[in-house]
Amino acid sequence: MIWERKYSHGQIYLEYPDEMIVRCIQKHMQPKAHSKVLDLGCGTGRHSELLASKCFETYSCDISKNSVSITRNRLRSKGLNGKFSLFSHSWDLPFESDFFDVIIASHSIYYNTLKNLRRTIDEIYRILKKDGILIATFIGKRDYRQKHGRLISKNMYIGKETTKDHKGLTYCVFNNITDIRKLIDGKLMEVSYGYNEWYLELDRRVCHWFLIAKK
Repeated sequence: MIWERKYSHGQIYLEYPDEMIVRCIQKHMQPKAHSKVLDLGCGTGRHSELLASKCFETYSCDISKNSVSITRNRLRSKGLNGKFSLFSHSWDLPFESDFFDVIIASHSIYYNTLKNLRRTIDEIYRILKKDGILIATFIGKRDYRQKHGRLISKNMYIGKETTKDHKGLTYCVFNNITDIRKLIDGKLMEVSYGYNEWYLELDRRVCHWFLIAKK
């Protein structure tokens, strides 16, 4: 599996949390009111570490065993508590219904086909409590992964050789907010949207939508 190889070879290790996720946590979350939080697609645990350090009851899960192991070791090395689990598919998560106060899906769930991304939103709806919050990111128009990916159907791309670390990955790109609204329509109520872009290199622009929604 691509993700297993990436994490096993140490290709990915992000030290600091995403600034926009930090801002969302500060603005929309309080440990007493939003105690159970899921870091969905936890990667190397940068957001799990942030959540645990702020005394949230932190659950970290990912499709990669190596990712979960890295996250577990990261938190333990800093004396932080967390609960860790694997999933086979992001639309079939190992949690009870109405379980989480907040789900953070940062740079994770868009690595799906469009059909499976819709199924993932359904699953997020299932495991969120009433009035629970979703904080999620989606690839935006003009991102380098759109430019260097091969379009296979509406909103869906496969990374080509020139996407470098995304070669062979399937992912969704959204040109506008309307398409993201269609994903959550009838399930979640939007609270706010945001957008940012930055450059890894001059020819590698990274563009993301930020969605905050409530069940």
